[in-house]
Amino acid sequence: MNKTLTLSILVALIIGGVIGYFAGSSMGFQNGKIAQDEKLGGLVDLVFPKPPETIRSASGIITAVNGGSLSLEIGDPDDYLPHTDGTQQKKIVRTAIIAPTTKILLIDSTQIDTQGNPKITELPATDLKVGDAVTIRTQKNIRTESSFNVEQIEIVKY
Repeated sequence: MNKTLTLSILVALIIGGVIGYFAGSSMGFQNGKIAQDEKLGGLVDLVFPKPPETIRSASGIITAVNGGSLSLEIGDPDDYLPHTDGTQQKKIVRTAIIAPTTKILLIDSTQIDTQGNPKITELPATDLKVGDAVTIRTQKNIRTESSFNVEQIEIVKY
C-alpha cells in the first residue's frame, strides 16, 4: 500500500509539473507578445507610419490604356509594412480617367537646366503606354475609389 501511495504521488507530481510547465510557457509567451507590441508598436509606427486616410497621389504601372482611361497597378495602402518573409506588397488596380484638362508631363532628369532642374515636357495622352511607371495626381481621395479623374500624370525619366 505504501508503494502504491508513493507511486501515485510521484505520478501526480510529474503530471502536475508537465501541465504547469506548458501552462506557464503559454502564459509567458502571451505576456511577452503583449509587452513587445506595447513597447515596439510605437517604434514601428515611427519608422513605418500608416498612410493617411486621404490619398490624392499615387505611383504605379500602367497595365492597360483604354481610350481616355488608364488601368494602374499601385501598392495597396493597407499593406504598407515590410514583409519579413520576402513577399511583395499587395497590389490594387485603379482606373484613372484622363480629362481634356489633364496635364501629362515627362520629367527628364537626364537633362538638367542651369538651376539644376530637370527638363519638363508636356506630352499628349497618346504617348502613354502599358508598362510606363507614372505618378498620378487628383483632387479626389483615391484610397477607396476604384475610378477617378486625373489632373496630372507624370512620367519620370532617369
